[in-house]
Amino acid sequence: MRIGIITHWMATDNYGGILQTYALQRYLRDIGHDAYVIRFSRSPKSRFIIRVKRIVYNLFHISEFLSQQKENHQVTKWASIRNFKKFADEHIRFSSSHYLSYNELAQNPPLADAYITGSDQVWCFDLNNKENLPFFLAFGPRDVVRLSYAASFGHDSFPCKDITKFKKIISCYNGVSLREESGLSICNELGIESVRCVDSTLLLNKEQYISLVHKKESQSPYLYLYSVNVSSPDEIYWDEIKKNVDIRHWKCLVTTGSGYIPARELFDGATYDYSSVEDWLSNIYYSDVVVTASFHGVVFSIIFEKDFVYIPLKSKLSSGNSRIKDLLSIYGLEYRIANSSNDVSKLLSQSIDYSNINTDRFIHLIEQSKSFLNEYLK
Repeated sequence: MRIGIITHWMATDNYGGILQTYALQRYLRDIGHDAYVIRFSRSPKSRFIIRVKRIVYNLFHISEFLSQQKENHQVTKWASIRNFKKFADEHIRFSSSHYLSYNELAQNPPLADAYITGSDQVWCFDLNNKENLPFFLAFGPRDVVRLSYAASFGHDSFPCKDITKFKKIISCYNGVSLREESGLSICNELGIESVRCVDSTLLLNKEQYISLVHKKESQSPYLYLYSVNVSSPDEIYWDEIKKNVDIRHWKCLVTTGSGYIPARELFDGATYDYSSVEDWLSNIYYSDVVVTASFHGVVFSIIFEKDFVYIPLKSKLSSGNSRIKDLLSIYGLEYRIANSSNDVSKLLSQSIDYSNINTDRFIHLIEQSKSFLNEYLK
């Protein structure tokens, strides 16, 4: 089948974003489908309105504006070093057309036997903004198979505002799958039948990712900190991490990424590495321990069977913690969550025995995910 995928494909410094895009189309192509990612991005008009609003706001907050401009310049510079485009050009197949608005996509939809939305947070948008409709597959011929694969609302409660419109759109779907238990609960409350599927990065095996890893020469031990959506060193107990690193005479290697908060250099005494996608995988693979607040930071630590410490996000971003805690519960690794500096020290001294982890539930979820795709893609 020819399959068009709608997802967050434009990441320039979010490693999980580009790898989940890569993984779903790679898996589908490996099992014989002609899968590709639909290049959709919101309309220039919509982005222009947002920019105008920001300019008006900045006129009244000039110091904040200047600081933000400096930050944006740094993020752009670091993104050029990471060069995600090279990875995408080499490993991801895209639609020939780049759709810059919902109208363009609706008037000239890409040819496909099936459309899939997911994985990642594709259902966290306001449905009353038509530029968000592509993520709900509200385009194309009615006879095209429509699926959500491991879609996420990004919240524990329904965020799309218009329940009636959501239910009408989803009624055109052949199959609905969600990534988190909270998503299943939302759909269940709305009377929508759904199943749970794993994040697309988990459809591929360890060896497939090792094939992307850049070999590192002999080196000293290091702790790898992948920082996304962290706004201050205290949020991730940096003083405690640094103290433990110094005691062990390790290096602390840090890669930042952008999510809801732009990438920032926050950690004094760390060595920063603006990795390519392959080098990011290598940094996890060769590390002695990983510390992260990132969902995909945890995912790839588990895939590569690394010791890791997960530090939940704070304040308004904490709603995203449930997806990671949900993942850890599948493996029985909830104890790797650090809620204090004491937890950090304890977990950095405590290794994970992956040989004793009961993976039956996880294997079942992977098989369920593959069966879900196979059921509708024939």
